[in-house]
Amino acid sequence: MTESPLDGFRDHLAEISPERSERMRSRVVAFVDADPSSAASANVADRSPDAQRASTADLLELYPAQHTRRRQPRVLLVAAAAVLVVLLAGLAILGRQRGTVTADQPAPLPSPTLRQLADNAGRQSDQPLPDGKSAFRATRFSPSETGGEETEEAWLAADGKGRVQRTPVSGLLSSRTSGTTGAPLVNPVDNARLFDGLSYDELRSLPTDPVPLRAELERSAKTKDVAAIATLAVRLMSWTVTPPSVRAGGLQLLDSLGYQASGPSTVNAQSGPSWTVTDVNGNHTVVFDAGTARPIASFDSPSDASPGDSSAATQWVVFERAAVSDPPA
Repeated sequence: MTESPLDGFRDHLAEISPERSERMRSRVVAFVDADPSSAASANVADRSPDAQRASTADLLELYPAQHTRRRQPRVLLVAAAAVLVVLLAGLAILGRQRGTVTADQPAPLPSPTLRQLADNAGRQSDQPLPDGKSAFRATRFSPSETGGEETEEAWLAADGKGRVQRTPVSGLLSSRTSGTTGAPLVNPVDNARLFDGLSYDELRSLPTDPVPLRAELERSAKTKDVAAIATLAVRLMSWTVTPPSVRAGGLQLLDSLGYQASGPSTVNAQSGPSWTVTDVNGNHTVVFDAGTARPIASFDSPSDASPGDSSAATQWVVFERAAVSDPPA
């Protein structure tokens, strides 16, 4: 049988002294007095702080277990509120920390060294010319003699036959004074040495070690000028048909010539890490694609310009596209 709260009440009631029982009885009588004015005055009197404290003591003595149970919900509520405050504070701190991490921008990756770029170049796949195909390259440049811009598109077969088409973008063609913007100059070619002064077979068989490679380029360019050798090396590396090992050797050659990292550079909307060497003629900068290890551009600038600053370029060349393609129609 379920125990009733009154059972405990009756047990405690039997233990109350006659004096305490009489005092409690008198307080009850005061609250139920038939005279309204008397009852009102009794209510006011008995609701004083002293009377309330006395009543609490009486109830505690009468039924201490029940009084304790009444306090438990309040204690649990206070404890729950304290836990909630701690949790909310923790979440606020965590939120601020997460906000900080989200707001922070990742640090830019450092540019590879020329040696690292050479290793990358050596891992690229070789693309020799299949029979009946042409090596295609499109460049855009600003020749110093005209101050304008030109594009050059070349389709060259392994035997040197093909076509070279030059179009002025602004100003005049460097090869003629009557050229106008947008009017191409098309030259059918039959010259085995149009791969920047080399034949296809010579390009494919260039040395891969930077020392003999430099000697071969000096012989071909008929100069020992560092910038001239570097310019030729970069142009040869821009062909798709250049063996990856030769491209890697060319990058090692640039490193041996003293080219230093000069940060990211953008030339005619083409961007990549750059390296610069300074001599008596000023700065010469080369820009590469870090992913493919192929050249993007090269440019000259005054020696007092910041290395890698293309806005100060006096002349430049951008390698816009290179591929193995069908011969021109």
